[in-house]
Order: sequence, then structure tokens, then C-alpha cells
Amino acid sequence: MTHNLQKLSISDGHGLSVDLLNYGARICAIDFHGHQLALGLDRLEDYLDEPFYLGATIGPITNRIANGQLTVNGELLQMPCNEGKHTLHSGGAGFDKQFWQLESHSPNQICFSLEYDMTLVGLKGTLTSYAIYRVTDGCLTIKYRSSCDLTCFINLTNHVYLNLSDLDTISDHQFQLNADSFVIVDAENIPTGELRTLNRPLEYQLDQSLYPEFIGLCDHHFNTPAPEIDSVREMLNVVSPSSGVSLTVSGNSPGFQLCTGSFLSSPFAPSGGFCVETQLAPDAINQAGFHSPLLQANQQSEQITKYQFKLVEIDSC
Repeated sequence: MTHNLQKLSISDGHGLSVDLLNYGARICAIDFHGHQLALGLDRLEDYLDEPFYLGATIGPITNRIANGQLTVNGELLQMPCNEGKHTLHSGGAGFDKQFWQLESHSPNQICFSLEYDMTLVGLKGTLTSYAIYRVTDGCLTIKYRSSCDLTCFINLTNHVYLNLSDLDTISDHQFQLNADSFVIVDAENIPTGELRTLNRPLEYQLDQSLYPEFIGLCDHHFNTPAPEIDSVREMLNVVSPSSGVSLTVSGNSPGFQLCTGSFLSSPFAPSGGFCVETQLAPDAINQAGFHSPLLQANQQSEQITKYQFKLVEIDSC
């Protein structure tokens, strides 16, 4: 089947517009009152083999799976290993590598759909997913709705890299993380099962940190306190003093991965952008103490992420 790259746009009519691509159901650009906030590529065809998952929908399993192995209903499944002996972002044939079907397009909303053969990544069943992007009042909302004909484990997210400044890096960004713990990982970025307690909110910048694990970079999963399961709550706030653009990220996942992009390379600078990936913890299904629900056959899951952008006055005193 022949597919064509297709770029589509949505706008709230009040300063926020988002460009999306059908390949990977991904974000290509975010313009907020003239500030270009998302890392993107000039040529659409370059998205076909870019290595950074720029703006892409990641699934059926985001982040890392130790040794590429997981057990569902007593059956051991083997995923492709694309990060040493481990699996990252489903192993190279996931949602980000698929052409999605355009279901609907209005001035401020787009809906893509994908009927996905889970055997492409060593899993079982046919997973039907919808990626719905909506902009209103300076807020980009992403909803992922999924169902599968067999019981499965899924963990979806969006991998947009953001830079709120007009600089090449995020060196001026000031983060506040509404998290009560983070996941300790080993030298291969696989969780050990240990959680480290945090005092909320955690203040973080690239050039300093209260925690030695974060000095100069961050690629960790943070668990957020929740009054109830699946409630949408505030996870992270970040502001760029140089531009006056601020962002609040909210979601209904139990936590998020904060990645400050230290490994980014041409055409971007190292730490040229950051990702806030709302999700289940990495390798959650293999960690007894982590939240890792199975999606039962023919039941529907819904994941919600909200990016609320604002212009703020920065006190220069």
C-alpha cells in the first residue's frame, strides 16, 4: 500500500497553532504567539528515518522493557531488542513508524486512527487506537483511546521535544515537578525496582540539582500523587525567563518521564529540547511494585495529556 506524507494544522484562533503529520500521528510544530516551541524538521520526508521520535505517538509500549520480555496471561512474549539487549519504544516497528488514517479534521481538532498488528513487535492481538489532538484557549490536549481484541499490556505517550525559549538550548528553563518519587535505574536505564522519595515540588534546572542523579541532564520517570486512579492532575510546570513562555503539563497517567535531551545531535544542539512523556513507568509490567494494569480484551483505555501554554511577566529584579 502506498502512503503519502500529509501535514495538517489546527488552531485555537487565539495564538496557538499545531502542525501534525499522519506518519506516526506526530506533532511537527507548535506556534504560540510567534514562538516556535517544538523541535521539528524542515522536510517532511526526513521524518521517515529520524532517530529522535520527534513529536511521535509512541506505542504500543513506550520506554524500556528489560530484555524485551514480558508475560501476559502466563505467556512469555519477546519484543525486538533495539537498545542493547533491551527494548526501547517498542523496538523499531511501533506506532511512530506507521501511517495513521485521518478520521476527522476541524479547525481546532484532528483525529487519527490506527489498526495495529501487535505481532509486528512480538505481541499478540489487533490493537485499534485513536490519537485525538485538540487546541483551545492556549491548551493542547492529546487523547489516546485504545482497545484490543486480546488482553494486552500497552503504554502510550507522545514524544514531542519542547523548547520554550528562543535559544538553541533549554539552559534557562526552570522546572517544578509535582512528583513524590522517582524511579531508580541501573547503568542500562532499566529500573531496579527502587523508588526515591522527593519533596514536592522538585525545583530543577540543567545547571544545578538537589539530586546528584540529575546534574546536567535528566531522563527519569517520576511518580505523581493522585487523589484517585485516572484523574487528570498537574504534573509539571516550566518557564523560560528569556521568552516569558510557561507550560503546565497535566495528565491522567500515574507519572511521567522527563528527558532533557542531552543526547540530541545535528540538526539540534544537545539539550536543545525537553520531553514530558506522561505514561506508566518504564518496564512496569516486570516490576512487582509498579502500577501496570492490563488492558482486557475489547475494553477501552483513555489516556489524556494537556499542555497549557501561557505568556507570563518575568521579574527582572
